[in-house]
Amino acid sequence: SKKKYILLAIFTGWMGGHRFYARQYLLGILYLAFFWTGFGAAMTIIDLLVVIPKEADENGMILI
Repeated sequence: SKKKYILLAIFTGWMGGHRFYARQYLLGILYLAFFWTGFGAAMTIIDLLVVIPKEADENGMILI
């Protein structure tokens, strides 16, 4: 759901938690491998800027 994705991005985005939740395992591993460089944090900010304005459907789900 959109709420879970946003919360995971805020709290575990630096290590790719939101990408694992979205079943994008390759990107999740990439975030996890490079979290110490700041790559994950920077990409999480971009992910949030993309996801927040998206409209959720009647079940609260979004397509990422």
